[in-house]
Amino acid sequence: MTVTTVLHKLNSASRLSAEDWMLFLQAWVWLLIFDIGLRTRPFSELQAFAARLTSHPIPSPEQTEKQLRMLKVAVARAGSHHLYPMTCLRRSLALQKMLAQRGVAAELKIGVYKELDLLNAHAWVECQGKPIGEPEKVMDHYVMLRR
Repeated sequence: MTVTTVLHKLNSASRLSAEDWMLFLQAWVWLLIFDIGLRTRPFSELQAFAARLTSHPIPSPEQTEKQLRMLKVAVARAGSHHLYPMTCLRRSLALQKMLAQRGVAAELKIGVYKELDLLNAHAWVECQGKPIGEPEKVMDHYVMLRR
């Protein structure tokens, strides 16, 4: 890593608010937890845990939109500044959990498509039928693995 890259990252980090830092740290920890969990626990157990809503009141549509934007950015930022690159499945589980903690129901989607002899997979989160941080038509490209 060059000195210029380090200085750029430090400058970017210094512009984050306290709330952004807290969300970043929370996302970073959830990514680590789900990374370890995917190596040691059944997937169905992890997914149920990620989706479990807490007792928070359901936020208004405006609050939900704000949460979606902030958490999407926090998870993406934490995933790209982790110990190693975090896959879309780990990011999706972390995002789903962080939304559930705030009373926002979200659904994990996993799809596959075949290109030549390769099977490609992708995971994402949808809230009220809309993908979060993905192109609107992401589901058109994949065959869903589970409902």
